[in-house]
Amino acid sequence: MIKLFHGNNEFDLHEDIKVIKTDLFSADLSDPNTTIFQSPDINLPQLESIVSTVPFMADYRFVMVEGLLSSVESRKGDSSTALVELEKVLKTCPPTTYLIFAENIKLRSTGKMFKLLQQFAEIKEFELPKGRAVNGWIKSRLVKLNGKASEKAISKLGFILGNDLRLIDQELKKLILFSDNNLIEVSDINTLVTEAREGNIFTAIDAIFEKKSASALRQLIKLLDQGSTVGSIISMLSRQTRLMILTIDISKIEKDPWEIGKRIGVSNRFALNKIINQSKHYNSEFLYQIHRKLLNTDVAIKRGIIDENVAIEILVSDLSG
Repeated sequence: MIKLFHGNNEFDLHEDIKVIKTDLFSADLSDPNTTIFQSPDINLPQLESIVSTVPFMADYRFVMVEGLLSSVESRKGDSSTALVELEKVLKTCPPTTYLIFAENIKLRSTGKMFKLLQQFAEIKEFELPKGRAVNGWIKSRLVKLNGKASEKAISKLGFILGNDLRLIDQELKKLILFSDNNLIEVSDINTLVTEAREGNIFTAIDAIFEKKSASALRQLIKLLDQGSTVGSIISMLSRQTRLMILTIDISKIEKDPWEIGKRIGVSNRFALNKIINQSKHYNSEFLYQIHRKLLNTDVAIKRGIIDENVAIEILVSDLSG
């Protein structure tokens, strides 16, 4: 059996591969019958030899080749040697070998390697869900994980995490444990998911900069009730302020949001959009002043000069003034 899995949905692609391996072997026979080749260290004559090897005490061997097609397609110059060698591997692959080619990008159907695989392999494309389709993915993942969540909780998780499926899966597992297999609610996400707490930080920053000190204080108290410490709140406020300063500087030469995200180290869609939108309303000098006040408050608390609960109230009042 030969398969080609490709697409930008790396999580589901590898989940399918896990299912295949589980179905093929018992746990004790998996390792001796599994070989994984990863680009650029793929030797096609060696691959041919491994593919032809008889399974050890099992019905099948499992061979996975990662990144070969995209690597060959991206090379400059003649790829005819690789095509000839790969065709030999495909033609000699015995029915006792389960051979999977995995590519974490969408391949061009016009590529020479792709066209060659079409003659021998079953091809499946894995595409990341977008928009409302993310909520559908979360629902199906909950079924596999034996978890339950309200519609509002599913919508909020999809909104704050976007289509980062691996991160969603990690958070779902934590939420299922936290809820003790009961229905996951929005309050559970607010308590447990880091990005949700950062959402409250964004709201607090908005309130502070709009001089709404009472609203800002309520948001920070909510974070304290959810288990955050005063130190961690100051750290989060400092981080968001620093990211806004960086965004203002980078935006002068770069307009693409995703490129800005790469440069400031933020990949989450929700967080990135909030940082970019907030940074448009303030100048760097104003944010430098905020950053210095946060630093001075943090130092005063750590030196025991002021009680941390009093400090947070004074800080909010001062920043909103």
